Amino acid sequence: NGNPYPAAINIEAFLDLNAKDNEVIDGTVYFWTHATAAENGKFSESDYVTYNFVGGVSGIENLEVDENIGSGQGFFVRALKADKISFNSTMILEGSNNQFFKGTQKKGGVEKDRLWLNLKGSDQSFKQILMGFDDKATDQMDNGYDAIYLDGGRSLGFYSLLNDQKLAIQGLGAFESSKKIDLGFNVAIDGLAMTLELGRVEGVLEEAEIILIDHELGIMHDLKQNA
Repeated sequence: NGNPYPAAINIEAFLDLNAKDNEVIDGTVYFWTHATAAENGKFSESDYVTYNFVGGVSGIENLEVDENIGSGQGFFVRALKADKISFNSTMILEGSNNQFFKGTQKKGGVEKDRLWLNLKGSDQSFKQILMGFDDKATDQMDNGYDAIYLDGGRSLGFYSLLNDQKLAIQGLGAFESSKKIDLGFNVAIDGLAMTLELGRVEGVLEEAEIILIDHELGIMHDLKQNA
């Protein structure tokens, strides 16, 4: 698919029509970033920006994702029905065309109750996940709020877990201080040093404690203090 208009369109307006109202698609949009060169003629699925109602994550450090689709920008969605997806003029952002993924650094717009976690490898690999809290979501799988993790087979993988489903973005119900989220990772290179850090927080998470429980080492670590 691609944005057919000569201006940017709002991603959430697109998802409102195609995912929330009609459930024609899974409510997640994937954009190609050209972050890494092909290996043996195959590009990496890790190089997709992932976006839904919670927000966006990318495989590029410091690339923060805006809530629009630039004119002519191609993207992927996962079909739930055979129906065609729909566009209309209410999605258009007048005078705006400020997101086209070619490695540009952008900053996301609307503040929500959410946090980004980054996992970095000593080989310069980078993975990012997002967790957000919204009273329109639940703690189970929700179309438009939970985004399936694409495993590109690179040296480093990072995701949250919900009922054994790997997620790049996990949307949960309204925030509670006792909320716990399971995390997972995979490493394809022996001896790869990894650093897990808090990338960014918004909304009520700015005042909340964010504690990483390391079951391997048996420690509880405050991610707001350091990585």
